[in-house]
Amino acid sequence: MMVIRQQLVDEAMSCLGTPFVHNGRLKGVGLDCAGLVEMTARALGLYQGVVIPAYTMSPDPKLMRSILRGNLDEIAFKQIGLADILWFRITYDPQHLGIVVGMDPLTIIHALNSSGRKEVVLTVVHSLWRERVAGCFRYRGVA
Repeated sequence: MMVIRQQLVDEAMSCLGTPFVHNGRLKGVGLDCAGLVEMTARALGLYQGVVIPAYTMSPDPKLMRSILRGNLDEIAFKQIGLADILWFRITYDPQHLGIVVGMDPLTIIHALNSSGRKEVVLTVVHSLWRERVAGCFRYRGVA
């Protein structure tokens, strides 16, 4: 069965409110940004054999780019659509992921770990967030 973008969006949205847990991989229990991307795909039968190794709170951007490029298709920002993945610079290096769940306005779901919120949330990608986009990716095997 081919997975469609809306299924990925719906699965990701079912994770709203899940607490942020570094290296977390359980919906409703604990997820980090990579866990949200990974578990959303796995729930729909994608990437069953892919194992992302544990990583530090500040992931190595070279390793992260390698894993992203090895498992997803890199696309231009102007090509993004529902269920695509945006890779952000939070500090100098890119190290954060979000899944596109809305186009007007551009909105992502992501596992936020900030002083005010530590959970899976929705965020509108306004100009500050757009300036921080370091890459855009698309799940493979999705219509």
